[in-house]
Parts: sequence; structure tokens; C-alpha cells
Amino acid sequence: EDRWEITVGAAVERPVRAVLAAGDSAGLDDFTAGLDIVTDLCGPAEYKRSVLRERLRAVLEEPSPVTESRVLASSPVDGDGTELRAAAGGPGTGTEADPQPTDRQALLEASSSVVVEFGLNGRRVEALAPVRLTAAELLRDRLGLTGTKVSCGIQVCGACTVLVDGEPASSCCLLAVDLDGTEVVTIEGLARRRELHPVQEAFAAANALQCGYCTPGFVMMAVALLAANPEPDRTEVREWLDGNLCRCTGYAPIETAVMLAAERTAETEHPDPDAGRTTS
Repeated sequence: EDRWEITVGAAVERPVRAVLAAGDSAGLDDFTAGLDIVTDLCGPAEYKRSVLRERLRAVLEEPSPVTESRVLASSPVDGDGTELRAAAGGPGTGTEADPQPTDRQALLEASSSVVVEFGLNGRRVEALAPVRLTAAELLRDRLGLTGTKVSCGIQVCGACTVLVDGEPASSCCLLAVDLDGTEVVTIEGLARRRELHPVQEAFAAANALQCGYCTPGFVMMAVALLAANPEPDRTEVREWLDGNLCRCTGYAPIETAVMLAAERTAETEHPDPDAGRTTS
């Protein structure tokens, strides 16, 4: 239960917790078939039921880890160029060396984990990732980059969007092991020191956020759009943001913010040669 975030309705939360407490994966098919799960914006009931069933099976059948990933050296955001390393180490050990497994659980955990190396916000990262770990879980829970949000968990809301090799990706449905050899940018990697990215500045100027939970995903998608087309029209903006949901219904100012970011970027890259010139 501590290693997986399973989002379910209040009607099924108690029986799910009971199954986790019992620790028995037998009968999961019958158990999930009997749950009151409805079809809604997040997806069909059968799909959500299958996702829940496999998540429960993974929790119940995978041994509890005796190791955890930790970020050593500097943080991905505030460091000064020091290499990052998420190494397996016992809580509070303070050592970078991988511990030697001392029991069956540790051996099983090590055998189902893979070392991944990738670029993260301009720095190199090395992490020990269980094969079932998602990219969002690696970024948030093991590397401390909580700007990437998790909401639907099934790739429909866009809150978890990050850039992988320059392309937007739903980190909730991307395995951490698939990040190996890639370059990843999260919302934390956009600003430079105290200077916000133009898209971030535009979102603030246009008041394009309310609760703010969906904002990182919208910002990352807008950054990808402007990289692909620095001068989009509103139709293209809407097409690119179609996979991002704002439950506060703030779409109009979000569109305005993206258009404003495009205008400001164009002004910066192609300044008016007559600006500031006086005529006699």
C-alpha cells in the first residue's frame, strides 16, 4: 500500500484496503469483478477494473523492498553541476555503495530492478528502478521532483506530462526503465536560476491557473508546442492541449497564455529593428 498510489472511489476504498491488509492475491479476478466501478471521463469501467486488478496483484505478489532509492550529491534543481545518483541504500545509511542483499526479499528486489541512466533537467542521473516502477513514481517518489503531478493514472488528463527527448510523454504510463539513455525535462527544469521560462511567465501574466494542479502538464505541453511551431494559431493550441484536462474550467486563459508566450518568444528572437529608433 505504501509503494503504490491506487486512486479509487470512496465506495471501493474500504474493500481494496481490506484486500491489501489480508495480503492474499488469490481471487483478485472475482474481487475486482464485484466492485462498483463506473465508466466516466477517466475511462471505461472494465479498463479501470483491469488496471486496479493488476496494481493490486503487483502490490501483493512483489516482496516488500528492503532498499530504497535516494538522491545523493546535489538536487536536480539547485545543484551546481554535480552528478546525481539515485543509489540503492538502506534508510539512513548515508553511503553511495549498493548494499549486499542479505535475505531472500533483498535478492528478489535486486533481481527485478534495473539500473537506468538518463539526463534529467541538464544533469546525469543514475537510478535503481524496479521494472514495474513508472517514470512518474521515479521522478516524484525517488528523485523528489514533485512538480510532475499524478491524477488519472491512465494517460487521459495530462497532469503528469514531461518531455522525453523533446517530446511530451505521460509519465504515469511510461515505465522508468524506458527512460534509460534519454533526456528528460520536468517542470522544475524550465526555469534558469531565478528567471522563469517564457511559458511560465505567460501563464502568470494571463492568470492561467486556478488550483494549479494541472498547470505543470499544461506548461510542459505548451513548451513542446512552441518548440515544434513557434507561431501557432489558436486552433493548433487547442489541438495540442486537447489531452490536458483543467477541472477548474480555465481553458480560455490557458489558450491566451500560450499565445502570449509565442508572441513574447518571437519578440525576443526577432526584435523589431526599428524599436527605440527616433526620427528627426
